[in-house]
Amino acid sequence: MAIGSYDQRLDLASGRLALRPCAPADRARLHTIFRDPYVRRYLWDSKLVSLAMVDEVIAASEACFGAHGMGLWCVAETGARNAHETIGFAGLRPTSGPEFELIYGFLPAHWGRGFARECAHALMADGFARGLARIWAGTDLENKASERVMQRLGMRFDRRETVGGLPQVWYVIEREAFRAA
Repeated sequence: MAIGSYDQRLDLASGRLALRPCAPADRARLHTIFRDPYVRRYLWDSKLVSLAMVDEVIAASEACFGAHGMGLWCVAETGARNAHETIGFAGLRPTSGPEFELIYGFLPAHWGRGFARECAHALMADGFARGLARIWAGTDLENKASERVMQRLGMRFDRRETVGGLPQVWYVIEREAFRAA
């Protein structure tokens, strides 16, 4: 996939959600999501996110899609009145070597409906189908909701560590332990 292009073959779907690769056209909506104080709290450590930072995230995602067929997806609720409106994002991004990390974030109005687990499950299935051996996920220690999502996905606790002065927990799941259903 060329940088800046959109390949519809990469689109994913789950029961209630449609996922498509984030593109430059998503800049304003992603900026809105990234700047939400509740999203920012855990994903950006409360740092204000500039449009330039959003551009960097999109460019890194496009490069990842080009290299691996995975990156950051915009997530929309398919049965909603505004079915094409991005309500969050999720993705698999490289960490080190062949390792990938699961990330997700939704606007607070869409919390508590199982969307994080649903789209994360679809991304994990896709990642394992593309040959990943394991998938990691981490969160701030105090983000219990995100930790519960990881546990519901069948991920197992791996470690607790401090990153950038903040305590975090890390979970992992191997391809053999993942249930696609």
